[in-house]
Amino acid sequence: QIWCHLLTMFPVVVATLASLGHRDSMVTHTTAGQVMDSVEVLYNNDGENLWAVQSPYHDRATAVTESDIRGSVNDVAGVADVDLICPFHNVPWWDSKLEPPSAHRNWYDSTFNFTWGSGGSQLDFVLKGGDFIGVFANQSKQTGQIPFVAFRLNDGQMCSHPPVPDNDTSPINNDHQFDRMSQFWWEHRSNKSVILGLQQSTPVGWQPCCWGWGGRNCSCPTSGCELSWLSSTVRNRIAALVGEVAQLYAARGLGGIELDFQRGLDYFPPNTPTSTRRAIMHDFLRSIRVQMDAVSTALGVDQMALGLRLTPTWSVLQSQGLDEIATLVAPVAKGGDGITYLNWAIFFYAIQPFDTEFASVVAATPTGTPYFYEVSSWVGTGPQVASCSRGPKVRITKEELYTTALIARAYGAHGVSAFNFIYTRPFYDFPCEFEINMPYSEPLFGALGATKNETFLHCCADQFYRLSPTSDPGYNGQIPAGGLVVGGTSPKSLHLFATPPTGGWQKVGQLRLLTKVPIHPNDLRVELNGHVLSPRSNSSSLYGDGSQAKLALWNASLWAAWDVPSTAPKLGNNTVTVSLQNASAAAFISPPMVPRGPLNNTNLGSSAYLHTYKHFSNATEGALACQSECDSDEHCTGYTYVVPNTGHGDERCCHHADLGCPVPSVGCVSGSKIPLPCDPSGGDVSILKLELSLPVSSNF
Repeated sequence: QIWCHLLTMFPVVVATLASLGHRDSMVTHTTAGQVMDSVEVLYNNDGENLWAVQSPYHDRATAVTESDIRGSVNDVAGVADVDLICPFHNVPWWDSKLEPPSAHRNWYDSTFNFTWGSGGSQLDFVLKGGDFIGVFANQSKQTGQIPFVAFRLNDGQMCSHPPVPDNDTSPINNDHQFDRMSQFWWEHRSNKSVILGLQQSTPVGWQPCCWGWGGRNCSCPTSGCELSWLSSTVRNRIAALVGEVAQLYAARGLGGIELDFQRGLDYFPPNTPTSTRRAIMHDFLRSIRVQMDAVSTALGVDQMALGLRLTPTWSVLQSQGLDEIATLVAPVAKGGDGITYLNWAIFFYAIQPFDTEFASVVAATPTGTPYFYEVSSWVGTGPQVASCSRGPKVRITKEELYTTALIARAYGAHGVSAFNFIYTRPFYDFPCEFEINMPYSEPLFGALGATKNETFLHCCADQFYRLSPTSDPGYNGQIPAGGLVVGGTSPKSLHLFATPPTGGWQKVGQLRLLTKVPIHPNDLRVELNGHVLSPRSNSSSLYGDGSQAKLALWNASLWAAWDVPSTAPKLGNNTVTVSLQNASAAAFISPPMVPRGPLNNTNLGSSAYLHTYKHFSNATEGALACQSECDSDEHCTGYTYVVPNTGHGDERCCHHADLGCPVPSVGCVSGSKIPLPCDPSGGDVSILKLELSLPVSSNF
């Protein structure tokens, strides 16, 4: 179906498909595989830095200009081999003939009764006559980088915020709905064959109250904004737009296209047979490969690479119909999809490969396939801050960046990819985040470039291994979101993959544990590969705190540390076991009781599994109603009512399964269903983080 549709869309493809048939590319120039052989760092120039991030070349209060685009490319000159730009968040940011920007502007303004204000976004740049992709590609080539385009195929963020004029000056990052809310989605938002949420067993679609409660109560999940890949209309539209970009920019140096299946993860309703998912995805990908090769052949240019940004989690791959990796990367002539490379990525935060299913998916990948492992500027969020509904961002360090690259290469990766990498610069979604993420610093571009130097990684880079919980979609780590509970006489085991430096480890390292409440290291027995570790009196990091935000650091009393002799770690899988040293260890833990409440200006230090949205006349009424909701929910142990207009987002009631400890938070009202200690483990130790520092350089 997709191929038939494309034959009506692209004259170049029509002219060459007859000679191509279903064979691989017939171009006589450099193949995509040959291009990727020399690539070690992919850099996703997300486009966010051209709008929402304060940078040396762009003031976030001003419009995007050509110099901003070139400046963002210059950021990684000499660092990245491939630079990717993202010109599609469901609205094309190029001079599309299929969905012209001017038509989109006219539709948007007439639909929402706005007057175009000649705003400053990337799409506005195109509307003013600029060539967003073209400028990017030109500067990439001038700085020795290969320009790629990344397509977010099904990003549900597009309708999660109300529409605003394109020149809106609100301090809140509203995702610029002008750039992201397509006419296609708007006209199909109630079409069951197109909208994923409407295909669920209990249909859930988008509703106007997603943009403002107005006294109504409704749920607006991401699936109400996502598109269903069961719809040929959806697939044909995306394939046509991808083909249009290839046709417009192949002759201008575009080296490849990456299809992003990571933002978001859902493509099919739950009851879709696995065979159907696979067949649809193989057909979709194969059609794009064929039309890209048809364009290259007709224009007489090098074959463009086709990559996939995927989650290293089998359950996600299976749900997307992308779990037959060998078929994905096989040539079209041999029944495959012709994918050039794979980019394995966690949704948001940087997670090291051993805490994912990376090793397993790599084992299923045919030899010779180029693949990369993704890093980010963030590894998680810090402790809850009273002044903001969001915790400060914990930043990746150069030691963790080096170690992640070393591990990825040990698994056979060509190198690393970097996504959301520039957010150590001033950036915020909500105004309160600006202050809590201070101080800011320049991104680790130099360290990113050093990941290409394998000699340096093996001989001289200090090593840092980490396990920590995160709520990223599609990620199931070894430490649960609420912490890993250690109690009784049964030890808990955690696993890390380590790579020794040249000559082996020679220095004493450190293992640190972050726990929910303070505990003395003598009260835990910690072993690494059977070596019993000795407690340290100083639990601070061996590498210092670097450029971390001040509020991203936990209280020192929550850390405990042990010496790691150089003979304890080993190449490959390492096992850390933790157990209570004796029964008296629990005496160190006296978690506070959480009363029934309501407790004003208080939040619970645990994540919520359910949010309900209702409007109340005052905070007392809302808090009591939220308390009543929790009472009626068998899974709820505690509640938090969010008072509107207090900087914590929309008015809502949050249901907590784990009873987190109370933390000050102006604008939140919380309590327990029944008075209980806030540590649900009842006196056992809850581990929140594990850090293993193995210094290599002469600094130690």
